[in-house]
Amino acid sequence: MNVPVSATAHSRFNVEDFRVGIGYSFFKTQDKEVGIGLGAHVARLQAGLTTANFGSEETSESAPLPFLTTYVRLALTDRWLLNIRVDRLSLSSGDIDGSVFSSGLDVIYQPWRHFSVGLGYRDIDWQISSKSNRWNGRAQVQESGPMVFIATSF
Repeated sequence: MNVPVSATAHSRFNVEDFRVGIGYSFFKTQDKEVGIGLGAHVARLQAGLTTANFGSEETSESAPLPFLTTYVRLALTDRWLLNIRVDRLSLSSGDIDGSVFSSGLDVIYQPWRHFSVGLGYRDIDWQISSKSNRWNGRAQVQESGPMVFIATSF
């Protein structure tokens, strides 16, 4: 879409990120754990541009961004835990290329063995580029901030 300089344009930009992963602890004691893992950030990007006189365009892309992760867990008490992790990897598949770098620090309360709640901070930087017919472009998103979560394990 070509938009003249004097035109008024409204844009939309939406990012969704869902993370799944599995890990293996190669060092584990009663109060410490260090491990590595594999997983994916499943990222979805939606973008659109609308003008009063020149129409609108909208597109979306979804891409699984696999990662390798390193994590450290330290028990502060029987129920409180400190968790630190770093994710990194990139993927090229057909017309889509993507990469992810994510780090996190969590304070977790575990009232039961397989259930916990936590407060954390995340820094996520991911990039997606596409040369498909639906979207030819590149997006880089960096998000940082606090989060609240629940988790279960088995």
